[in-house]
Amino acid sequence: MSFEDCNTEAVSAAARAHAVAAWPNEAVGFVVAGVYEPQANIAIESAETFAVTDAAYLDAVSRGLQGIVHSHPVLDGQYPVAWPSASDMRAQIATDLPWGIVVAGKESAVPPFWWGDAVPMPKLKGRPFRHGVTDCMSLIRDWYRQERGVTLPVGPRDWDWWAKPEGAEGRNLYLENFGPAGFTVVDKATAQRGDVFLAKAGLKTTVPNHGAVYLGRGLILHHKAGRLGFDPSRLSIEEPVARWMPFITHCLRHESSGS
Repeated sequence: MSFEDCNTEAVSAAARAHAVAAWPNEAVGFVVAGVYEPQANIAIESAETFAVTDAAYLDAVSRGLQGIVHSHPVLDGQYPVAWPSASDMRAQIATDLPWGIVVAGKESAVPPFWWGDAVPMPKLKGRPFRHGVTDCMSLIRDWYRQERGVTLPVGPRDWDWWAKPEGAEGRNLYLENFGPAGFTVVDKATAQRGDVFLAKAGLKTTVPNHGAVYLGRGLILHHKAGRLGFDPSRLSIEEPVARWMPFITHCLRHESSGS
């Protein structure tokens, strides 16, 4: 199976056309043998989610299912949700396939964005911000995959996860996912290359909602969010850690560091 079979203009055009035809409901389709196959969305709340029959899914699997695409419809006056939900992320992990989302209006749609470990990793520096795909947690995860050969948990998440009610699952996303993944808390004064700094970014959060990889020499690699879950002007960068020191709550060290 190759992601390149999913990431073609023919698949994109077919998925966009289906998304517009299905608007204001969500469209869903499968990529099999490099061809986009529209599926019936049988969800009761089809404007907010999608579902397919077991028979349709199993048939596609039997023929070599390569990817799954669905749409996020945009209503008049609504900001486009150009990022996956936590449920989208959980379903992608469960299928272990590339997933794509088409943001669609009544008359037009944009090409799908794709995510999943089978999708080629973008460069660590200069990637645009898309929550759940190329955000601060994804950047840490990709650094560890590229530099250490370590695959960290994805951490399915909704936008504004840090604003969930006290005690809600997923509210303390970094500590819930990174603790069981081989990280321990160390003194930030002893930070070494590959350590992860967690910080509180913004006045409304009581949990660490931002993360960065310490590169050594006083530099961090991180990806700041914008006001909403997709902001192509926000790029991942290297910058001095000094300005972030007052906001850092934890320094985490992974067992792969050897110390």
